[in-house]
Amino acid sequence: AGQKLPTLKSVNGYWKHETQGKLITEFFSSLDKISPSINDTTIAKLRNPSEGPPEPKASPDHAPGDRFMDLGNEALLDIDFASFGIPDKSQKRLPILVILNTVRRVFPQKYENVDFGHSLTALDYLRDLEFTRRDKLRHAAERLDISLRNWKSVLADNPDALRWIELVQKYELIIEEGYANIFIDIRIWTMVAELKSTPFYKPNVLAMLNTLFPPAVKELPNDRIQPKVLHQYRSSFYQYITAVEANGPSVMKAFEQKLQGSDNRHRWGNTWDNLTHYMELAEQMIKQA
Repeated sequence: AGQKLPTLKSVNGYWKHETQGKLITEFFSSLDKISPSINDTTIAKLRNPSEGPPEPKASPDHAPGDRFMDLGNEALLDIDFASFGIPDKSQKRLPILVILNTVRRVFPQKYENVDFGHSLTALDYLRDLEFTRRDKLRHAAERLDISLRNWKSVLADNPDALRWIELVQKYELIIEEGYANIFIDIRIWTMVAELKSTPFYKPNVLAMLNTLFPPAVKELPNDRIQPKVLHQYRSSFYQYITAVEANGPSVMKAFEQKLQGSDNRHRWGNTWDNLTHYMELAEQMIKQA
């Protein structure tokens, strides 16, 4: 699952450069907020909903101004990225050393040195690392001729292999949680960087939002990441887009300081620790397989 997803960098290019992507963004950006305005509705009609405007079709989890999230947009946002020549990462795996070195260079321990300009590439590389890890484990299981149902009986006479499988199962829970954490956290920090960038250009910021927290979530890397969580972060960042558009990028300062708080699980120090631990464990599992 997940291996037919296009690269984030290519999806971002679709929203920024492809005619269809730009037209969709322009269309939704031209619409008014979904909630009715008091100024446009008389008090009498507000007291009598049957005469007032119809209830807007929106979820309470979504920002009112984010018309991408209107109910009923599924067909419009069911985009066949392959038709735009956007490749997926399922055909060719990158060398592990290239992935690790690139990610470490883009996401160093010191927040001030993070290269968010290459964040999408690094996220694509991390996904490639995760797919490689899963491929290696699957191939190892095929070599041992084991499945989820028979591995204990098949490996009963092979104690070394049995211990390794038990260790892999233990690591799998840790690595899934670690990947889920960095999946969310790096996206958060990348959006913060995008909102801080100058000059502010709303179509590009919306393109990044649609890339990292898409309005239509088709597939996720594991069950620890829920679409509702991505939509909640999308809602928050859409409201920050509105705030930055009105008041400038300085409004992000307080939010950035909050994220960097010592008790905030998303702070960059925690993100980097989780990233480092995940990559070390993934590399170890790949080598052992």
